[in-house]
Amino acid sequence: MRLIRKGAQSFWLGRERAAAAVLILHGLTGSPAEMRPLAEFLYQQGMSVLVPRLPGHGTEAEDLRRTGLRQVLAAVEDSWQLIGATGTTRLVVGQSLGGLLALWLAAAECPSGLAVVNTPIFLYDRRIRYLSVLRLFRSWQRKKPPRDYGEEMSRYVNAYDRIPLASVAWMLKLRDEVCRLLPAINCPTAIFQSRHEKTVRPESAEYIAAHISSRHKPVIWLDRSGHLATLDCDHELLYRHLAGQLRQMSGLADPGPVSDLYAGLKSRRNCQ
Repeated sequence: MRLIRKGAQSFWLGRERAAAAVLILHGLTGSPAEMRPLAEFLYQQGMSVLVPRLPGHGTEAEDLRRTGLRQVLAAVEDSWQLIGATGTTRLVVGQSLGGLLALWLAAAECPSGLAVVNTPIFLYDRRIRYLSVLRLFRSWQRKKPPRDYGEEMSRYVNAYDRIPLASVAWMLKLRDEVCRLLPAINCPTAIFQSRHEKTVRPESAEYIAAHISSRHKPVIWLDRSGHLATLDCDHELLYRHLAGQLRQMSGLADPGPVSDLYAGLKSRRNCQ
């Protein structure tokens, strides 16, 4: 069994009399580390938070190549049952692949609320259409170096530097299944999308909003962030709006002002 990378472990931030229990799901090749600042912020807002390490992640990329979609879905279901033991309102948040998983879960379990960030319905990479042919010749795709998130936020980047094409294939299979299931989602849903990122096309957010059955489904645009929005320039905006949406979904009559807790989180990168 391979060792889990430092900072990539699953974690639980629990509190008594929590307003809600939130399940946060990370992206493909990523780890819980990239969700920790958001999780800590939501915890400070009175919520309990579980961020599981998805199977095949947080160790070595070869482990992800050996991991199938069924294992990932089972882990998500197990995590959902874990936060159910808290006996409080349950919410789910997902970024990228985590967004697809959150939508899949919401179609089956109908949580009290849902928030997704940069969910890959439509992708920029045109090679996707030739994936089945590419897989005949190679098993991996090298990723571009991560963006500069500044000194504070860069320490949370803990992802693989390459992606198994087999994993891309099952992610696309999940994407197709989620598109079919979207009309079954009727819980309040907040949809966040980086307008100028280079991975997920912005019409993905509009497609989700148009096809889910939820009455409350705002689309919130992030104008200065790339794909990993939880660590990028708009992270403060994202945290504020996401926390406010979850507070409202958890049944608080007045979302109220969100505390200014960013002193230790703000990136030193110039985001102007």
